[in-house]
Amino acid sequence: MLAAPPPPSFPSAASRIGLAVGRRLSRSSVRRNRAKRLLREGLAALYPCIPDGWWLVFEPRRVPPSLGDALLLLMRLLARAGLLRKVCPLA
Repeated sequence: MLAAPPPPSFPSAASRIGLAVGRRLSRSSVRRNRAKRLLREGLAALYPCIPDGWWLVFEPRRVPPSLGDALLLLMRLLARAGLLRKVCPLA
């Protein structure tokens, strides 16, 4: 995960999130698309827990087997980076 505050000239304070899923993850487009779907759904659920004003890019190293595993993985990453709010409905 790469996290950076937005440039000062950017007017919006909302956090922005991106996914970078390349062929290194899997040669199969089906597996890559599944990883993107699971991570997108997990990030949508965790979006209220992320403080405003950050730009985040996630590049998965493996395909999570389920949505629960994707949520756990994302929560650990965000907590380790200090970007998970203390008051979060999922935490």
